[in-house]
Amino acid sequence: MKYVIVTILIFVQFSVFANLKDNLELFDKANNHYSKGEYVEALDIYLKIESAGYNSSDLYYNIANTYYRAGKTTNAILYYERARMLSPDDDAINKNLEMANSQVYDKIIPKPEFGLISFYREIREFKAPDYWAYMSVISFLSLLSILGFYFFTRSKKIKMLTFFVGITFFLISFASFIFAKTGYKELVSNNNAIVTAPVCSIKSSPDDNSTELFIIHEGLKVSISDNSGDWYEVIFKDGRIGWLKKESIVII
Repeated sequence: MKYVIVTILIFVQFSVFANLKDNLELFDKANNHYSKGEYVEALDIYLKIESAGYNSSDLYYNIANTYYRAGKTTNAILYYERARMLSPDDDAINKNLEMANSQVYDKIIPKPEFGLISFYREIREFKAPDYWAYMSVISFLSLLSILGFYFFTRSKKIKMLTFFVGITFFLISFASFIFAKTGYKELVSNNNAIVTAPVCSIKSSPDDNSTELFIIHEGLKVSISDNSGDWYEVIFKDGRIGWLKKESIVII
Protein backbone atom coordinates (compact mmCIF):
# COMPACT_ATOMS: atom_id res chain seq x y z
CA MET A 1 0.00 0.00 0.00
CA LYS A 2 2.87 2.34 0.88
CA TYR A 3 4.43 1.85 -2.55
CA VAL A 4 1.12 2.59 -4.23
CA ILE A 5 0.84 5.92 -2.35
CA VAL A 6 4.43 6.85 -3.21
CA THR A 7 3.81 6.01 -6.88
CA ILE A 8 0.67 8.17 -6.91
CA LEU A 9 2.49 11.10 -5.29
CA ILE A 10 5.34 10.85 -7.81
CA PHE A 11 2.83 10.74 -10.66
CA VAL A 12 0.96 13.78 -9.31
CA GLN A 13 4.20 15.75 -8.86
CA PHE A 14 5.32 14.83 -12.37
CA SER A 15 1.94 15.85 -13.81
CA VAL A 16 2.04 19.20 -12.01
CA PHE A 17 5.60 19.86 -13.18
CA ALA A 18 4.75 18.89 -16.77
CA ASN A 19 1.64 21.09 -16.72
CA LEU A 20 3.63 24.02 -15.33
CA LYS A 21 6.31 23.54 -18.00
CA ASP A 22 3.65 23.48 -20.73
CA ASN A 23 2.08 26.69 -19.39
CA LEU A 24 5.45 28.44 -19.28
CA GLU A 25 6.12 27.45 -22.89
CA LEU A 26 2.68 28.72 -23.90
CA PHE A 27 3.31 31.90 -21.92
CA ASP A 28 6.55 32.54 -23.82
CA LYS A 29 4.78 31.81 -27.10
CA ALA A 30 2.01 34.28 -26.28
CA ASN A 31 4.57 36.92 -25.28
CA ASN A 32 6.27 36.43 -28.63
CA HIS A 33 2.98 37.02 -30.47
CA TYR A 34 2.35 40.11 -28.34
CA SER A 35 5.77 41.59 -29.13
CA LYS A 36 4.99 41.20 -32.83
CA GLY A 37 1.65 42.96 -32.48
CA GLU A 38 -0.29 39.71 -33.05
CA TYR A 39 -2.76 40.43 -30.29
CA VAL A 40 -5.49 38.00 -31.33
CA GLU A 41 -3.05 35.08 -31.34
CA ALA A 42 -1.48 36.20 -28.04
CA LEU A 43 -4.87 36.60 -26.35
CA ASP A 44 -6.03 33.14 -27.43
CA ILE A 45 -3.00 31.56 -25.77
CA TYR A 46 -3.20 33.67 -22.60
CA LEU A 47 -6.87 32.75 -22.15
CA LYS A 48 -6.05 29.10 -22.79
CA ILE A 49 -3.53 29.22 -19.94
CA GLU A 50 -6.13 30.84 -17.68
CA SER A 51 -8.78 28.25 -18.57
CA ALA A 52 -6.29 25.52 -17.60
CA GLY A 53 -6.47 26.83 -14.05
CA TYR A 54 -3.26 28.86 -13.93
CA ASN A 55 -3.73 32.24 -12.27
CA SER A 56 -1.15 34.91 -11.52
CA SER A 57 -0.85 38.68 -11.56
CA ASP A 58 1.62 38.42 -14.47
CA LEU A 59 -0.86 36.43 -16.56
CA TYR A 60 -3.75 38.78 -15.77
CA TYR A 61 -1.54 41.78 -16.48
CA ASN A 62 -0.54 40.42 -19.88
CA ILE A 63 -4.15 39.59 -20.73
CA ALA A 64 -5.15 43.13 -19.75
CA ASN A 65 -2.39 44.68 -21.87
CA THR A 66 -3.41 42.56 -24.84
CA TYR A 67 -7.06 43.54 -24.52
CA TYR A 68 -6.03 47.18 -24.24
CA ARG A 69 -3.86 46.99 -27.34
CA ALA A 70 -6.74 45.31 -29.17
CA GLY A 71 -9.00 48.25 -28.28
CA LYS A 72 -11.12 46.35 -25.73
CA THR A 73 -10.75 48.71 -22.78
CA THR A 74 -13.51 47.22 -20.62
CA ASN A 75 -11.98 43.74 -20.70
CA ALA A 76 -8.60 45.33 -20.02
CA ILE A 77 -9.97 47.01 -16.89
CA LEU A 78 -11.43 43.69 -15.69
CA TYR A 79 -8.07 41.93 -15.93
CA TYR A 80 -6.06 44.86 -14.55
CA GLU A 81 -8.37 44.70 -11.51
CA ARG A 82 -7.80 40.94 -11.20
CA ALA A 83 -4.04 41.49 -11.43
CA ARG A 84 -4.18 44.23 -8.80
CA MET A 85 -6.03 41.95 -6.37
CA LEU A 86 -3.01 39.64 -6.40
CA SER A 87 -0.35 42.39 -6.55
CA PRO A 88 -1.85 45.62 -5.16
CA ASP A 89 1.54 47.32 -4.85
CA ASP A 90 2.61 46.76 -8.46
CA ASP A 91 3.23 50.20 -10.01
CA ALA A 92 2.83 49.02 -13.61
CA ILE A 93 -0.54 47.43 -12.90
CA ASN A 94 -1.83 50.48 -11.03
CA LYS A 95 -0.56 52.90 -13.67
CA ASN A 96 -2.11 50.97 -16.56
CA LEU A 97 -5.38 50.53 -14.68
CA GLU A 98 -5.54 54.26 -14.06
CA MET A 99 -4.89 54.91 -17.75
CA ALA A 100 -7.64 52.48 -18.79
CA ASN A 101 -10.10 53.93 -16.25
CA SER A 102 -9.51 57.40 -17.68
CA GLN A 103 -11.31 56.20 -20.81
CA VAL A 104 -14.46 55.11 -18.96
CA TYR A 105 -17.42 57.29 -19.94
CA ASP A 106 -18.91 57.67 -16.44
CA LYS A 107 -16.86 59.80 -14.04
CA ILE A 108 -18.01 59.08 -10.49
CA ILE A 109 -16.59 61.00 -7.55
CA PRO A 110 -16.10 58.62 -4.60
CA LYS A 111 -18.04 59.29 -1.43
CA PRO A 112 -15.68 60.69 1.25
CA GLU A 113 -14.69 58.15 3.91
CA PHE A 114 -14.03 58.80 7.57
CA GLY A 115 -10.33 59.56 8.04
CA LEU A 116 -9.40 56.49 10.07
CA ILE A 117 -11.32 54.14 7.76
CA SER A 118 -9.60 55.61 4.72
CA PHE A 119 -6.19 55.35 6.44
CA TYR A 120 -6.85 51.71 7.40
CA ARG A 121 -7.94 50.81 3.87
CA GLU A 122 -4.89 52.45 2.29
CA ILE A 123 -2.50 50.54 4.53
CA ARG A 124 -4.29 47.19 4.08
CA GLU A 125 -4.46 47.51 0.30
CA PHE A 126 -0.84 48.63 0.06
CA LYS A 127 0.28 44.98 0.04
CA ALA A 128 -1.28 41.62 -0.85
CA PRO A 129 -2.73 39.41 1.94
CA ASP A 130 0.22 36.99 1.59
CA TYR A 131 2.63 39.78 2.50
CA TRP A 132 0.66 40.66 5.64
CA ALA A 133 0.44 36.98 6.62
CA TYR A 134 4.23 36.60 6.37
CA MET A 135 4.70 39.85 8.27
CA SER A 136 2.43 38.61 11.06
CA VAL A 137 4.34 35.33 11.43
CA ILE A 138 7.78 36.97 11.32
CA SER A 139 6.73 39.60 13.87
CA PHE A 140 5.31 36.93 16.17
CA LEU A 141 8.51 34.86 16.00
CA SER A 142 10.50 38.02 16.74
CA LEU A 143 8.24 38.63 19.72
CA LEU A 144 9.01 35.16 21.08
CA SER A 145 12.74 35.85 20.74
CA ILE A 146 12.39 39.16 22.56
CA LEU A 147 10.47 37.43 25.37
CA GLY A 148 13.41 35.09 25.79
CA PHE A 149 15.72 38.05 26.38
CA TYR A 150 13.18 39.64 28.72
CA PHE A 151 12.79 36.63 31.04
CA PHE A 152 16.43 35.53 31.13
CA THR A 153 18.30 38.82 31.36
CA ARG A 154 19.08 40.40 34.71
CA SER A 155 19.70 43.89 33.38
CA LYS A 156 16.85 46.28 34.10
CA LYS A 157 17.73 48.42 31.10
CA ILE A 158 17.60 45.44 28.75
CA LYS A 159 14.33 44.30 30.34
CA MET A 160 12.82 47.73 29.76
CA LEU A 161 14.11 47.84 26.19
CA THR A 162 12.90 44.34 25.34
CA PHE A 163 9.52 45.14 26.93
CA PHE A 164 8.85 48.06 24.58
CA VAL A 165 10.33 46.25 21.57
CA GLY A 166 8.14 43.26 22.42
CA ILE A 167 5.03 45.45 22.50
CA THR A 168 6.00 46.87 19.11
CA PHE A 169 6.36 43.42 17.57
CA PHE A 170 3.06 42.34 19.15
CA LEU A 171 1.22 45.32 17.62
CA ILE A 172 2.83 44.72 14.22
CA SER A 173 1.95 41.02 14.34
CA PHE A 174 -1.64 41.71 15.41
CA ALA A 175 -2.22 44.45 12.83
CA SER A 176 -0.66 42.33 10.05
CA PHE A 177 -2.89 39.42 11.05
CA ILE A 178 -5.99 41.63 10.75
CA PHE A 179 -4.84 42.98 7.38
CA ALA A 180 -4.19 39.43 6.10
CA LYS A 181 -7.49 38.08 7.42
CA THR A 182 -9.63 40.86 5.94
CA GLY A 183 -7.64 40.74 2.69
CA TYR A 184 -8.17 36.99 2.27
CA LYS A 185 -11.84 37.39 3.14
CA GLU A 186 -12.20 40.00 0.42
CA LEU A 187 -10.46 37.71 -2.10
CA VAL A 188 -12.69 34.75 -1.26
CA SER A 189 -15.96 36.67 -1.07
CA ASN A 190 -15.15 39.06 -3.89
CA ASN A 191 -18.14 41.35 -4.44
CA ASN A 192 -16.59 43.76 -6.91
CA ALA A 193 -17.51 43.70 -10.59
CA ILE A 194 -17.01 45.54 -13.87
CA VAL A 195 -19.93 46.66 -16.00
CA THR A 196 -19.52 45.00 -19.41
CA ALA A 197 -22.81 46.00 -21.05
CA PRO A 198 -22.29 49.03 -23.36
CA VAL A 199 -25.26 50.82 -21.77
CA CYS A 200 -27.00 49.72 -18.60
CA SER A 201 -30.16 50.91 -16.87
CA ILE A 202 -30.09 51.08 -13.07
CA LYS A 203 -33.47 50.23 -11.58
CA SER A 204 -35.06 50.99 -8.21
CA SER A 205 -35.94 47.30 -7.69
CA PRO A 206 -35.21 43.94 -9.37
CA ASP A 207 -37.98 44.36 -11.93
CA ASP A 208 -37.95 45.44 -15.57
CA ASN A 209 -41.00 47.60 -14.89
CA SER A 210 -39.50 49.40 -11.90
CA THR A 211 -38.35 53.02 -11.98
CA GLU A 212 -35.19 53.78 -13.92
CA LEU A 213 -32.86 55.68 -11.60
CA PHE A 214 -30.05 56.48 -14.04
CA ILE A 215 -27.95 55.12 -16.90
CA ILE A 216 -24.35 53.86 -16.71
CA HIS A 217 -21.87 52.65 -19.31
CA GLU A 218 -19.32 49.87 -19.64
CA GLY A 219 -16.04 49.85 -17.75
CA LEU A 220 -17.46 51.13 -14.47
CA LYS A 221 -16.53 49.32 -11.26
CA VAL A 222 -19.36 48.50 -8.82
CA SER A 223 -19.79 46.56 -5.58
CA ILE A 224 -22.43 43.86 -5.29
CA SER A 225 -24.50 44.05 -2.10
CA ASP A 226 -27.41 41.69 -2.82
CA ASN A 227 -29.00 39.54 -5.52
CA SER A 228 -32.48 38.46 -6.54
CA GLY A 229 -33.10 36.11 -9.43
CA ASP A 230 -31.42 37.58 -12.52
CA TRP A 231 -30.62 40.85 -10.75
CA TYR A 232 -27.80 42.27 -8.63
CA GLU A 233 -28.10 45.16 -6.22
CA VAL A 234 -24.97 47.26 -6.63
CA ILE A 235 -23.37 50.15 -4.78
CA PHE A 236 -21.49 52.89 -6.58
CA LYS A 237 -18.47 54.77 -5.23
CA ASP A 238 -20.57 57.88 -4.68
CA GLY A 239 -22.98 55.96 -2.43
CA ARG A 240 -25.83 55.46 -4.90
CA ILE A 241 -27.57 52.07 -4.89
CA GLY A 242 -29.63 50.36 -7.56
CA TRP A 243 -30.41 47.12 -9.37
CA LEU A 244 -29.09 45.84 -12.69
CA LYS A 245 -29.23 42.60 -14.66
CA LYS A 246 -26.58 40.01 -13.77
CA GLU A 247 -25.68 39.67 -17.43
CA SER A 248 -24.56 43.32 -17.43
CA ILE A 249 -21.51 42.78 -15.21
CA VAL A 250 -18.61 40.37 -14.68
CA ILE A 251 -17.28 39.69 -11.19
CA ILE A 252 -13.60 40.57 -10.76
